[in-house]
Amino acid sequence: MNDSSKDPFWAELEYKLKEDLDNLNSSPGNYLPLLNELQTLTQLTVEDDFRSSIPNEILKLLLKIIQGPLCVPLSLECARTLRNCCGKNWESFPDTWSQLLNECNDLLKSFILKEFPVEVIILTRVILQCVGNVLNTQANLSHTIWESLQSQLGKLISHEDEKISLYSSSVMFGMLRNSLTIREEITTHRWRDLTAELISSSHRGILYSQFSIKLFLCDHNMLENLYNFQELHTKLLLLHQISEFSPECEDMDVHNWKFFSRLFQERASLILRTCENPSMDLEAMEATSLVEILAKSSSGDACHRELFLDDDLLVTTIDLLRSIHSLAQSGSNYFTTINDHFGSVEPHPALNFKCNLVRLLGNLSYKNPSTQDRIRELDAIAPLLECCNLDARNPFIQQWSILAIRNLCEKNVANQEVIGSMTRKGVVQPSLLEDLGMVVEESNSGLSVRPSESNRKS
Repeated sequence: MNDSSKDPFWAELEYKLKEDLDNLNSSPGNYLPLLNELQTLTQLTVEDDFRSSIPNEILKLLLKIIQGPLCVPLSLECARTLRNCCGKNWESFPDTWSQLLNECNDLLKSFILKEFPVEVIILTRVILQCVGNVLNTQANLSHTIWESLQSQLGKLISHEDEKISLYSSSVMFGMLRNSLTIREEITTHRWRDLTAELISSSHRGILYSQFSIKLFLCDHNMLENLYNFQELHTKLLLLHQISEFSPECEDMDVHNWKFFSRLFQERASLILRTCENPSMDLEAMEATSLVEILAKSSSGDACHRELFLDDDLLVTTIDLLRSIHSLAQSGSNYFTTINDHFGSVEPHPALNFKCNLVRLLGNLSYKNPSTQDRIRELDAIAPLLECCNLDARNPFIQQWSILAIRNLCEKNVANQEVIGSMTRKGVVQPSLLEDLGMVVEESNSGLSVRPSESNRKS
């Protein structure tokens, strides 16, 4: 259709819509003629040429139909046309945006508490797409949409219909991307349930929820606020997602690396209490997830530059490695090396923990003479060498150990000489075990861990 014929076409279509709408008002059950016209309009607005030229008068008619008594087939076709047009044709109907958003929000509110029939599910999807298109073209409307939809978003994001969950998370991401204020607000305790649903949705693989989580990684302090308000099981889901994103998150704010390092140092010793405990200790699993994030992320330049300055992290990691190594040699427990790679390994918080400690030490010592020297001074070279054995509880620990030794020795003659002249001298007492009132003893039968004298007397 050429430009000269568009005006008469739209005028005729507007006339038909008004006529069919009048007939519907007089005969409420006879909506098929109007539905046929609306379906034709929906098909037309799939094409860029038509949705860029649709008159404002017709868009207002569509809103008028939606505002009338709910007829799902009619509302669905109106919503489809508005969805198609609001991204491309925004300048032609700026006076209707508030009305459009209000109607979309009212429809969502009326549906969310009900058991959705199929046609309402489809309508809900289209309405969410419509709101998402508005956000993509009019960032300044983010706060208006947030105020209108905030109480419904948690239910929509967690909805069992995958597309409703996807489209509502797209709306959530659009608002968070457009507004720093909304990102700050959503990390407060008031919105803990909503952010928990967002984290859960991200864990289920909903793409836009994952985009939202990545936004918080790049913000100063917001990730820490978001994390601290969550229940422990939600924290573990969030940590799992962040681990999946690592080490690609080069834009992650430096404060967040410091936060994870500090949190790991606070939680590190919790893993030791799982030595003979078969349960999936959630607090210990938090420490497991944190060291995995640090181990993965420290291979990236931004994280490496931040973490290799953290001597407390280095000391904690070394002491923890020595403690786990000593416990592993003291008898049969969940830190004991398993050489049978064909047998089953029972799920446990300590799985792969030792491997990630080695990986973290290797990354921290990469082209870092001060860390190389510090690891030698803290007598950590011997435990690293002893990690070069295969262990079914720590897949790839042999490879990470070899890499760590390589990084320790690169351009470091002192470390090379220590390894070259190493002989067995005895047992280094890990301070973490000492803090727990335990000591490591060596005998002809091997190593053992027992309560210290002062602890037994008390």
